[in-house]
Amino acid sequence: MTSQADSSSPTTPEGMSDFTVLHRDFERFDEDDDVGPDGAAVARLAKKRGEAIARVCRILTDDRSRSRRPLRIVFLGKHGSGKSSFINSVGAAFSEEAWHEHAYTGYHGGSATPITIFTQRFEKCCNGTLERYQNVPLPTLIDVAGKMDIGDDKMEELLRLIFYGHIEEDSAIMKAYEFCERHTRDEIRAEYGTAYPEMKVDRVVFVASADDKIPEKLIGCVVRAARPLHFTDVKRSIPVFGVLTKKDKVSDPNSSEFKERKETFMRALGLHANRFLCCSNYCDDIDPEGKRTKRLNPSIDVPIVEFFEQRVFVVAEFFEQVCDSAQKVIQDKEELPGAKGQKAEKTRGRPGAVPEGQGELVTQIQTVWRDLGPMVQALVASVFVGVVVWMALYLLLVLPASGGFESTVREQCDKGNIKDRVILDACRAPPPTSPVWGTTFIAFSAAVGCLIYMILGRRP
Repeated sequence: MTSQADSSSPTTPEGMSDFTVLHRDFERFDEDDDVGPDGAAVARLAKKRGEAIARVCRILTDDRSRSRRPLRIVFLGKHGSGKSSFINSVGAAFSEEAWHEHAYTGYHGGSATPITIFTQRFEKCCNGTLERYQNVPLPTLIDVAGKMDIGDDKMEELLRLIFYGHIEEDSAIMKAYEFCERHTRDEIRAEYGTAYPEMKVDRVVFVASADDKIPEKLIGCVVRAARPLHFTDVKRSIPVFGVLTKKDKVSDPNSSEFKERKETFMRALGLHANRFLCCSNYCDDIDPEGKRTKRLNPSIDVPIVEFFEQRVFVVAEFFEQVCDSAQKVIQDKEELPGAKGQKAEKTRGRPGAVPEGQGELVTQIQTVWRDLGPMVQALVASVFVGVVVWMALYLLLVLPASGGFESTVREQCDKGNIKDRVILDACRAPPPTSPVWGTTFIAFSAAVGCLIYMILGRRP
């Protein structure tokens, strides 16, 4: 009877999404005796959490990842989305011990001013002091705080500064935005010309609330800033991921309203299913008595840790991180597109090298290129490569073949009355194959190779 009840009960691991076990577990927090079926389900999930963490560690320490640095993951979202709470939940999940407030959450008094207004970094998923992670390159989490509810050109410019490491740690983001509002692009990049390598972003996670309207304009700014539009920067697109928090506040996950909100979120970010997470955070709504500071609940932890199991999320791809010295040169000298900044020194001053602005025509071309979409971009790029290769080979092979000795022989053959035996033999020989066909074949092969390379390079 017990097994039958467990198979359909929401206390099984598969049915933990309604947080029945979570609330019961917190109610029995101080009891040391056997807590029955609920406790058994929690134990199974705790084991599942430990296994997931072990898999993440194996991914980060295998032969393909061992020489690569920890990635820097930035978390963005409008205020009240649960962004800082999610970072704290990540830290709790990987600690396997207790919840701690790393990223500050909430608001000042009864006002709408968020407590967290500065940019913060948390190494090793907020667990940098744990000995078991000392040799595991867990990602560094970057919390970009502030009322990021704006979706305009100035916010897009600010996001570029953030993604390319031109906003130093402990900076007030809204002050930077206010500066962007009052100044031109050249003035912005002169003021924020210094690059801080430790703040350059490798992954972007946009966080939104599952029970609130999706901020599509702000998401549009994030996507445009994270995915460079220049042809030469295609491989420097920063992968974007999405997290819907406050899943526990969704009364009916199967409702058309929630499904539409989820689809809107994924469509706006251009997400595949594996780059999306819907979860709940440790917060006062779930645990008003604060018992999470003593004991965790794996029903929250497991989905979060499993989200980190994606290699593309926690490990730099080969094209992102070149080995040894070449990789270091790229990281140290990479700059904001169109800017000529300087690497930050220990003084963290801003020398303010003025970058060259981009013209209106370039902006229009960028917009058109973005609207084409990844597949059409790959096709256009492959056709361009094919045409360039064909023209180069034509100039090198076909044109020279159309003159010289062969041209003279053809003229003599056409005139007739040939006395020179060498020319006579050449006239009797079958005409050579035109190099145009070989040139066309090589150009076509180059175009196909480019197409395959770009498609595979964009694969999640």
